Amino acid sequence: MIRNKDNKYLEPIVLKKKEDKKPALVIGYYDEIHGEGAKKVRITLTQAQVEEIVKYYIDIILGIEAVFDEGQSGSYEIRWFPYAHRRLNYFDKLLNFEHIEHLFDYMETGSKEGLDTHFFDKKRVTITEAEKRIIEGVALPA
Repeated sequence: MIRNKDNKYLEPIVLKKKEDKKPALVIGYYDEIHGEGAKKVRITLTQAQVEEIVKYYIDIILGIEAVFDEGQSGSYEIRWFPYAHRRLNYFDKLLNFEHIEHLFDYMETGSKEGLDTHFFDKKRVTITEAEKRIIEGVALPA
């Protein structure tokens, strides 16, 4: 299991019998948060690629908020909601908070107001393997 500041306190629950070395049951393990997908890589990205990653996390947050609005919660929500916010905080340093708010608005309403802001052409950043797969167009598990 990969451990980093983004997944701190979001570890899965591992249940096993004292006499067994292998877990009998693991609750709340997600590759993007705990596994190979959580490994960090340095890569050069365009602003559009960073925005694709940000939109991925916004989509997760909006979906979870809809579940919370229904009075529901589960293993997925209690791990992904803080994780997605932590990753957005990282990207906030690249795009700024106001631009990320405009991306939220775009995802919720379709409004493109404020989306034409240019911050950089290319920038060397640290992302996760899962985020790298997003920009490469590789489907992530649902």
